[in-house]
Parts: sequence; C-alpha cells; structure tokens
Amino acid sequence: MGIGEGGDEGVRSPGPPAGLGPGRPAGFWARTAAFLVDAGILLSILGAGLLVLVLSPLKEAFLGTSDPAHIVSTPLAFIAGLGLLATFLYCSLGESSPAEGTMGKQLLQLHVVDLEGAGISLPRAVGRFLVKILSFAALGAGVAMIAVTRWNQGLHDLAADTLVLESPATDPRRRMAIGLAAAVITLILFLVVLAMTISLVWYGMP
Repeated sequence: MGIGEGGDEGVRSPGPPAGLGPGRPAGFWARTAAFLVDAGILLSILGAGLLVLVLSPLKEAFLGTSDPAHIVSTPLAFIAGLGLLATFLYCSLGESSPAEGTMGKQLLQLHVVDLEGAGISLPRAVGRFLVKILSFAALGAGVAMIAVTRWNQGLHDLAADTLVLESPATDPRRRMAIGLAAAVITLILFLVVLAMTISLVWYGMP
C-alpha cells in the first residue's frame, strides 16, 4: 500500500506494472536532467528573493538590520527552511497536478503516476517527497536505486508505489539535449543572481 493511499494491500505481480501502458520507465539520466532543471529554477527563485531582500528598504523591519552582509550570512537557517518549504510545495503540488510532474519533468515529458498509470493524489505526492528527503539524506542511496531497480524506481517511488514514465513519442536524445540545455541555462541564471548578491555584500549598496 502506497503512502497516502487507503485500501487493501494486494500481492504485487512480478510482471510489469499495469501503469506502464505504452510508456516506459524514465532512466536515471533523464530524471537527473529533470532534477537539474528543477534545481536551477528553485535556486534562481531563492537567489532572486535574497537579492530583493538585500535591496529592500524594508529589510531592517524583517531582519533587524540594514547590513547586507548580515542579511546574507546570519539567517542561513531561515533561508534553508524557506528553500525546503518552496521545494516541498513545488514538488508536491506539481506531481499531484494534472501535468503529473514538476516543470523539469514536464520539459522532459516525464510523468509521475501510480502503478495503474493514473495521476497521484496530493497525500501520496507529499509522502513521496518526504521519503525523497530520506533518499538524499542517505548519501543519495535511495536515489541511486533508480539506476538499478527493474522499473527505474527510487526509494521514494517504491515507498509511494509510483512510476516515472517517459512519453513514448519523444526522441530520448532530443529530450536529454533539451533537459541539459535548460539545466545549464537555469543554473547560469542562479549563478548570475548569486554573483550580484555577493557583489552587493562585498562592495556595498549602490
């Protein structure tokens, strides 16, 4: 029985899950490319938020200081918590939406479905995300399982009874090229925003 789902727990068939349908499980590198796109998007948003906070005339009201160096260095726990919350909402809402995936997965035409091929509920998406945190916390071992399990399932997929499928009509090489290009662009955007923030800290406010 998957996380966030009720009902009786049946015996799993050793054959392919019904949810595979005409699709095929997304491979490790396709999912990595989607992850990089999502990471770039989230980091860019958080970096832009930090930059706005540094430049904001209300920063002292929020943080009790107008020193940009203090804003960047002191509330790291707050920034990390905000980043985790943003990631939680981004993944859980995206994967339980009719699009069946985050923007990175949508770009690479990957879909998160249950073992019957249907979209997943919000509770199941939340449970999947929480186990994904454990997958990364265990030195990425739960994520690395994607490369070795029969249906390319990570620990979070196995726990939530989910599959990540590729759209069958898409050329895998084209999909990977698009994903890697988008990942590079979003990561560059994050680095630009980060460099702007650091320059404000080191060289002062304009």
